[in-house]
Amino acid sequence: MTRSITGFIREGRFERVPDERGILEELRLTTVALQAAIIPEAAELDLQELEGKYVTVEGDLQGQWVYSTQVVSGQYFRANIGIVLINKQGDVLALERVPKGSGRWQMAQGGINELEEPRQSAKRELMEELGLDAHHLEFLDEYPDWLAYELPPSDRKAKHGRGQVQKWFLVRFIGRDEDIDLSRYARQQNKEAEFGDLKWMPLTQLAKEAWQVRRPIYEKLASYFRDFLTE
Repeated sequence: MTRSITGFIREGRFERVPDERGILEELRLTTVALQAAIIPEAAELDLQELEGKYVTVEGDLQGQWVYSTQVVSGQYFRANIGIVLINKQGDVLALERVPKGSGRWQMAQGGINELEEPRQSAKRELMEELGLDAHHLEFLDEYPDWLAYELPPSDRKAKHGRGQVQKWFLVRFIGRDEDIDLSRYARQQNKEAEFGDLKWMPLTQLAKEAWQVRRPIYEKLASYFRDFLTE
């Protein structure tokens, strides 16, 4: 089956982006055309030279070989979703990025995987980041437009490009606080959790305390969803 996938080169291996479920350790990149694939080693790419670069690759994914690759410009915005998760009082869930005590508070967000629709991505991110299942959640609304923020040059990486363009959902949490498990998915994947602490707070307050690149988006969300939120 011939198809294209996108990813970046890290530590000499190709990793899918934004699908981070696993590194394709057996995948080898080459520029050999399909009809000349009998001896693909003859034109195998030097992954050392591609280290850290964001690339698209195309070829036969049933085997070990991908037959062409193209470096993607860093001038792009990654497709992303965000979740305004509220409790019965209308406060939003703020998450602190690890390590605990970092002071980097934000709402849940994450990349859109290949073949996913934004709402599917939102459900997956709530499971991966918060350990929540469908019965804990009630989708209430969504912001009508995609919202984008630009990263400072020092924070731009191959994975995120120039910034994020996001579809935001308003979701009511109908479980108990003890149902939230920031490390559930990370433990299953033998990875480090993204967030170390959480708290409920008014979105207007979080908009003032969040990283400044996120503040304009949080302010728009606070205004649009104000009928559901505490002041």
